[in-house]
Formats: sequence, C-alpha cells, structure tokens
Amino acid sequence: MYHAPVTDVPPARQPIKAERMARANAIGSKATRLVLASRASPPAGRELPPWKVLVVDDDPAVHQVTRLVLADFAFAGRKVALLGARSAAEAKPILQANRDIAVAFVDVVMETDDAGLALARWIRETLRNAGVRIILRTGEPGQAPEAEVIQAYDINDYRAKTELTHARLHTALATSLRSYSQIRSIDEHRRGLELVIEAAAILSGAGGLADFGARALRCLGDVLAPAAAGDGAAARDGVVLAEPRERPGEIRLIAATGALAGLTRGREMPSWLAPLPDGEEALLPTAEAWWPLADQAFAARETARQDSDAAHFVATPQGHGLVLLLRGADLNGADGPGSGLGRAAVLLRQVAVGFDNQLLLSEIRVANAALEERVAQRTAELEAAASRLRRANATKSRLLSVIAHDVSSPFTAIIGFAELIEQELQRAPPDLAKARRYAAMVKEGGNALVALLRNLLLWARAQMEGLKPQPERVEIEPMLHDLFQVLRPLAEQKAIALGAAIPPRLAVQADRAMLDAVLRNLVGNALKFTPRQGRVEVSAAVDGTDAVIAVRDTGVGIPDDRLPQLFDSDREQRTRGTGGESGTGLGLVLCRSLIELHGSALAVESAPGAGTTFSFKLPIARTPF
Repeated sequence: MYHAPVTDVPPARQPIKAERMARANAIGSKATRLVLASRASPPAGRELPPWKVLVVDDDPAVHQVTRLVLADFAFAGRKVALLGARSAAEAKPILQANRDIAVAFVDVVMETDDAGLALARWIRETLRNAGVRIILRTGEPGQAPEAEVIQAYDINDYRAKTELTHARLHTALATSLRSYSQIRSIDEHRRGLELVIEAAAILSGAGGLADFGARALRCLGDVLAPAAAGDGAAARDGVVLAEPRERPGEIRLIAATGALAGLTRGREMPSWLAPLPDGEEALLPTAEAWWPLADQAFAARETARQDSDAAHFVATPQGHGLVLLLRGADLNGADGPGSGLGRAAVLLRQVAVGFDNQLLLSEIRVANAALEERVAQRTAELEAAASRLRRANATKSRLLSVIAHDVSSPFTAIIGFAELIEQELQRAPPDLAKARRYAAMVKEGGNALVALLRNLLLWARAQMEGLKPQPERVEIEPMLHDLFQVLRPLAEQKAIALGAAIPPRLAVQADRAMLDAVLRNLVGNALKFTPRQGRVEVSAAVDGTDAVIAVRDTGVGIPDDRLPQLFDSDREQRTRGTGGESGTGLGLVLCRSLIELHGSALAVESAPGAGTTFSFKLPIARTPF
C-alpha cells in the first residue's frame, strides 16, 4: 500500500525527536546553528568568484583605460577579472583555456582590417561558445558599418570607441553580464533537468543498497551543481542514512562516498533491519559536525543545511526515512521547479521510490535463493525418479524382446505344421475335408495371433518412446506386392478385389518395418470390414515433395459418433468384421502412432455404407543416381 511522505512528526516519534534535538543542542558549542534548506541564506564572509572579461585590442592605451574604468566595477556582488590580448591570434588560446569568459570587448581592426569580425565568427562557429557576450568596438565606424555587421555576425553590441565613456562602459558591461548570467542559468537548469532524467537510468542499474546509495549521492551532487557534473568528477563526501519503518529511531548507514567511503557497512534486506551486534559503534559518521545535521533532518523530516553541507530528507512510499548527507552542496538560490532545490526535490522522489524497489529486489533475491534451493531439491528428486523410470523401461524392453522371440517362435512352428497338414490333406480322400478345413482354421488363427502379437509389441515400444524411425528409401510398389501375397488368401475367401494404383518406382523416405506394419494393418482392416464382392485399393499420388498414400474400401463405413474415438487407446474398440472376424482396434491406434513418429498424421474419411479411406503423407525419397 502506498504511504504518502510524512511532513508532521507522529506522536510515536515525539520522544525520538526530543532526544535528537537535545543531542543536537548539546553539541551547539562544536557545531554552527542549523538552518532549514527552504530558509537558507548565503553564508557570511563568502566571496563569490569574479566575472571574467576579455579585452582584445592592439592599442595598449585601451587596455589601460579599460582597467582603470572597471577597477571599482561590481555586478551582483561579483567583481571583474580582466584578461587581455593584443590581437585576434593572441585571443584564441585565451578563449580556449577560459570557457567561462562572460564578456569580450573586441576591436574590429587589428592585425587585419576585419580581424575582430573573424574572431567573432570563430568564437561562435569554431569554438562553439554561444554564451560569451561579444561587444565589438571600433575607432573607424565607416570601415565596418554597424547595420551590416549586426546582420552578418552573431554579436551582442557594436560601439564606437568614442561612445564608451565611463558610464556607458559600465552600462554596456552590466547589461551584457546580466544577459550572460541568464543564459548560464538557463543552461544550468537545462543540464540539471537532463541529469534528473539520466538519474532514473543510473539508479535503476544499482546492484544492491550500498551501490544504490552511492549512485544517489552522485546524482544529487550533479543535480545541485550541473556545471561540475561529469564522468571525471571526483566523488563528493557524503553518506546515505536510513531509518527503517519497523524500527523508528534506529539509524542505519546505507552508503558512503568520497573521504567517508570507509564508513560504509552496506546491509541488504532483511539483515539491514537486524539489531547491531553488541559492542559495535553506531553507524552515524564520526564527524561531530554532521551529527546535528542528521538528527535535525530526521527529527524535522525536512532537509537541513550547515554552511555548504546539506542533509536532504525524504520519506519513501513504504514509510522508511532517508537522509542523503552531502558536503559542499551549496543550496543558495531560488527555491522553484527549475532551481537546484527544485531539481533535487524531483530527484529525491526518484530516490525514495528506488530505495523501496531495492528493498523489494533484496526480498525477491532472498525468495529466489530459497526457490532455487527448492527447485534444485525437486530436480534431484525428478532425476532420481527419471533414473528409476529409465531402468524400468530398460526392463520392459528386455521383457518385450523375450516375448517377441520366445512367444512368437512357437506360433510360427504351429503355423508351419498347420500348412504342412493342409497340404497333405489336399491329397487325402474327400471324407477328410473337414480335417483339411480345421487345419486351415488353425493356420489362420495362428497368423492372426502373430499379427496381434506384432502389433502389441510395436505399440508398447512406441508408448515407451523407445521406438525411433530409421528412415530409408522404400519403393511402395514392391512392398505392396509382398503384402498382397500374404493377404490375398483372405481377400479370395470373401471374393474381394484387391488392387493398387501406384506411380512406377515411386519411393518414400520412411522406416521400412513401420511402413509395412501400417499398410498391413490398414489393408487388413479394410478386408475385414468389406463385404463379399467388395473392393480394397491402395493408391499413391504426388503432392509437391510428399507422397499421399491412401487405403480405400467399399466396406460398411464408420458411424459419425465413432469417428472421434477411433484412435483412442483408452476405449475398447472391439468390433466384428463382415465375415465375423474379431478385432481389438489396436491396429488403428498403432498406425496413428507410427505415422506420427514420422512427423505426419493419419487422416480418415468415412460414411456408413459408403466405405472408408485412410490416408497419410510421407516425403518422397530422392531418386538414386
């Protein structure tokens, strides 16, 4: 829940405030009087730096007169420091070394007739100094007409030397300094606002509370003094102090910079809220002059200053108190949105939100560490379970191999003996026809059991994900020829026409055994559910880079309500064929699994009494050279 920044001290904090104020007063003999930042006044005795004024003229008398006239000049409490040059060439290095020159008095005619004009253009276009105020002075007004010069050159005033009397020189300089001051103020405000915007990215990249506090101090110093900001600027002396919402009155040091960096004992959540170990000194800075500043800021919940040192207070949305104590942060000047104080207020709101975010991130890191530990533990458990499952699957695979060999072998023998008996009985007397029919039934039942066993083994291996296709070039026509040889007796028993429509030498890229199993099951199913005198046909057609293989019959068809459950292995699909043949439905489930292992799908179209078509796609194999 959002907590608005507190400006009045709640009753629960009154004892804490009284204790702090008493301690601050007790130090009064060692520390100067504290003043709230919003009521700040310039410290007494501080001398402001002078305005830099450049005089460029080849006449030594001009330099001497200008120095005498401006000796007692002052503007906005600041005197003038004169710099001199006898030519435009001599002025350039001075301008390059002193970017903060406020006003330049430039003679037009010096080493050349237009040396002053060329220097003015160089200042604006080459040096790119738009701040310095340029006042052109000439002793020959006719040689450089004022109207033309003002239009062609970026200058701020144009005077004849005879015009610049004592009073007029003072007036021209004061006007130019006021203009320069306003431009510098605008530039400083613009840069300060840019720094406030940049601070959001700087603060968001912090790696913990200590780093966040150091970044906040740097941003605050830059915002208060934009002209001194930059990557190469030395870190100011400062500290960030926090008063946890859960423990009012207990101050924690979050970060320290500059000469005070050694005080830092950064603490991450939740340990930063923990009580201090016995015997550990308080984490406030040991500099006595700073104690009352911090106490004043926390007690009054406002920013306090002492000379050029300032303790900036801000309450976070979650109710924590923060003080950013900075040395050399001059707070003089107007208190408005564009002033240093106004920019600092915007920044402090960012710092307050960022501090709460850092605490939240710390809590998230702690939670993540606990979660990672649980995930690692769970992963170990899953790996152990997966290892047990792999061992179980290996055991199942061995069992299936045993079944495939030890169970199918006896059936193969039974089928073989049944064929021999059937052949022998072909030559037997007619009274043994019943025995011959029994032998044929034994052979057909054995073949059905072997086919069912083969389907079961293939389906079980596919379900265990132990069955992987081994694609190779497979010609469809020869495979169908061998398949029809096996299934033709069943077709002849029901007088079903068994045919194929396959383009010559059409080959697909597929696992040979799997494709054989799919076609055997689909054609066998079609024969089972097609009545006498019907037709079953296997066709193939080219579709781009694929071959579409279809098995069509003129059988009884499939009811619409059974189509959705046709490939459902969890439902019992026992259905008898048109000749009373039994079926489990496992063959279709196996066909779908084998086709899906090839990255394709088994489609079905059917209507009761209109037959059924099963189809699937396989990639066409390249023709061998």
